[in-house]
Amino acid sequence: MKIQTSTHIEVVVSEVFTPTMFNIQQVDKLDNLMEDINKLYSSYPHLEQLVISPKKLQIDQKVAIVWQNGCWYRGLVKRVMSVKQQVDYMDYRSRTVTEK
Repeated sequence: MKIQTSTHIEVVVSEVFTPTMFNIQQVDKLDNLMEDINKLYSSYPHLEQLVISPKKLQIDQKVAIVWQNGCWYRGLVKRVMSVKQQVDYMDYRSRTVTEK
Protein backbone atom coordinates (compact mmCIF):
# COMPACT_ATOMS: atom_id res chain seq x y z
CA MET A 1 0.00 0.00 0.00
CA LYS A 2 1.35 3.40 -0.98
CA ILE A 3 0.53 6.17 1.51
CA GLN A 4 1.29 9.80 0.85
CA THR A 5 2.87 12.05 3.46
CA SER A 6 0.29 13.76 5.70
CA THR A 7 -2.29 11.06 4.98
CA HIS A 8 -4.22 9.75 7.98
CA ILE A 9 -5.66 6.26 8.15
CA GLU A 10 -7.51 4.67 11.06
CA VAL A 11 -5.88 1.50 12.35
CA VAL A 12 -6.34 -0.94 15.18
CA VAL A 13 -3.44 -2.62 16.97
CA SER A 14 -4.43 -6.25 16.52
CA GLU A 15 -1.59 -7.95 18.40
CA VAL A 16 1.32 -6.75 20.52
CA PHE A 17 4.35 -8.98 20.97
CA THR A 18 6.82 -6.39 22.31
CA PRO A 19 6.80 -2.57 22.39
CA THR A 20 8.57 -2.55 19.02
CA MET A 21 6.93 -5.61 17.41
CA PHE A 22 3.20 -5.39 16.83
CA ASN A 23 0.58 -5.75 14.10
CA ILE A 24 -1.87 -3.15 12.88
CA GLN A 25 -4.86 -3.42 10.59
CA GLN A 26 -6.82 -0.80 8.72
CA VAL A 27 -10.09 -0.50 10.63
CA ASP A 28 -12.49 -0.34 7.70
CA LYS A 29 -10.92 -3.27 5.83
CA LEU A 30 -10.72 -5.51 8.91
CA ASP A 31 -14.28 -4.68 10.00
CA ASN A 32 -15.65 -5.41 6.52
CA LEU A 33 -13.75 -8.70 6.30
CA MET A 34 -14.91 -9.88 9.73
CA GLU A 35 -18.50 -8.89 8.95
CA ASP A 36 -18.43 -10.80 5.63
CA ILE A 37 -16.91 -13.92 7.20
CA ASN A 38 -19.44 -13.95 10.02
CA LYS A 39 -22.39 -13.43 7.65
CA LEU A 40 -21.20 -16.28 5.44
CA TYR A 41 -20.64 -18.90 8.14
CA SER A 42 -23.51 -17.85 10.40
CA SER A 43 -26.03 -18.24 7.60
CA TYR A 44 -24.54 -21.30 5.86
CA PRO A 45 -27.34 -23.92 5.80
CA HIS A 46 -25.16 -27.06 5.98
CA LEU A 47 -22.28 -25.98 8.20
CA GLU A 48 -21.69 -29.54 9.46
CA GLN A 49 -20.58 -30.50 5.93
CA LEU A 50 -17.64 -28.08 6.22
CA VAL A 51 -16.24 -29.55 9.44
CA ILE A 52 -12.80 -31.09 8.92
CA SER A 53 -11.99 -34.34 10.67
CA PRO A 54 -9.06 -33.86 13.11
CA LYS A 55 -7.28 -36.75 11.35
CA LYS A 56 -7.32 -34.80 8.06
CA LEU A 57 -5.84 -31.54 9.37
CA GLN A 58 -2.58 -30.62 7.68
CA ILE A 59 0.12 -28.06 8.34
CA ASP A 60 -0.45 -24.81 6.37
CA GLN A 61 -4.09 -25.72 5.78
CA LYS A 62 -6.40 -22.70 5.81
CA VAL A 63 -9.43 -23.10 8.07
CA ALA A 64 -12.38 -21.13 9.41
CA ILE A 65 -12.51 -21.11 13.21
CA VAL A 66 -15.46 -20.27 15.43
CA TRP A 67 -14.31 -18.79 18.74
CA GLN A 68 -16.06 -18.90 22.13
CA ASN A 69 -17.68 -15.54 21.39
CA GLY A 70 -19.45 -17.10 18.38
CA CYS A 71 -17.44 -15.10 15.85
CA TRP A 72 -15.67 -16.70 12.90
CA TYR A 73 -12.01 -16.09 12.02
CA ARG A 74 -9.61 -17.16 9.29
CA GLY A 75 -6.91 -19.51 10.53
CA LEU A 76 -3.82 -21.32 9.33
CA VAL A 77 -2.85 -24.67 10.87
CA LYS A 78 0.78 -24.46 11.99
CA ARG A 79 1.20 -27.67 13.97
CA VAL A 80 -0.85 -30.83 14.41
CA MET A 81 -0.35 -32.79 17.63
CA SER A 82 -2.07 -35.92 18.91
CA VAL A 83 -4.88 -34.12 20.76
CA LYS A 84 -4.39 -30.45 19.85
CA GLN A 85 -3.45 -28.21 16.97
CA GLN A 86 -1.67 -24.89 16.80
CA VAL A 87 -3.47 -22.30 14.68
CA ASP A 88 -2.47 -18.80 13.60
CA TYR A 89 -5.27 -16.28 13.26
CA MET A 90 -4.43 -14.88 9.84
CA ASP A 91 -5.96 -11.45 10.27
CA TYR A 92 -4.65 -10.78 13.77
CA ARG A 93 -1.34 -12.66 13.56
CA SER A 94 -1.96 -14.27 16.92
CA ARG A 95 -1.59 -17.96 17.70
CA THR A 96 -3.62 -20.37 19.78
CA VAL A 97 -3.49 -24.05 20.67
CA THR A 98 -6.90 -25.71 20.49
CA GLU A 99 -8.21 -29.16 21.18
CA LYS A 100 -9.32 -31.16 18.17
